[in-house]
Amino acid sequence: MKNTSYEDFPYDKFWQGRDYEDRSEKAAFLNFLKLIKKRGKVIDIGGGFGRYVPICAPRFKEYIIAEPSEELLNLAKKKWKNFKNIKYIKAFGQELPFKKNDFDLALLIRVIHHIEEPQEVIKEVYRVLKPKGFFIIEVANKIHFLNRIRAFLRGDFNFKNNLEPIKIGESKENKNIVILNHHPKKIISILEKEGFKVWKIVSVSNFRLRFIKKIIPIRVLIFFERIFQPLFSRIFFGASIMILAQKK
Repeated sequence: MKNTSYEDFPYDKFWQGRDYEDRSEKAAFLNFLKLIKKRGKVIDIGGGFGRYVPICAPRFKEYIIAEPSEELLNLAKKKWKNFKNIKYIKAFGQELPFKKNDFDLALLIRVIHHIEEPQEVIKEVYRVLKPKGFFIIEVANKIHFLNRIRAFLRGDFNFKNNLEPIKIGESKENKNIVILNHHPKKIISILEKEGFKVWKIVSVSNFRLRFIKKIIPIRVLIFFERIFQPLFSRIFFGASIMILAQKK
């Protein structure tokens, strides 16, 4: 995430027309929250304009958005001015300006696909979390079902077992923003190595195909999404994987 900025990138507008992906993630997120009992202090790393504010701010005493883009922080301040328990901090995930053992929950959602070496950020998350604190991380899934089919058709039979990330491309609006897909097993191994216990893994955006989203109403898609999320998590099926981990 360092050296990457969403300045001059209309990230709030990026979500227009992506209601399915948004609601799919949040369905998994709300299920994770049921397992988290302490509702003190949460940090949203790379939180952008505050997409998770409506869910988290009413449930936690203090909500910190740590975001390197001043433009997105200013947008968040305007958008969520009615919430008095939010603080807005300009910071990168690798260098969080907080003391050790400070937070009950850390979020890293729609961020890690910009980071080639995620271990540094995960170490920093471990540092700022309280003992037994929780970490929700979303991973753009390298081995989602469609990618596996593509690999099979081109004769890459080792694709599923190759733990290295793949570069999808660069943002059209900002060439400094790299887009990567990570292997979920690699991220899980880093989490465990850095002292986290993985509690739950959920496959999300399982039906993220353009033609499906065009012909099936979103309420129906989300209905089936909720049913299939736990089933598909076993095989890392979806476009994204969400992981709930706890600091040991």
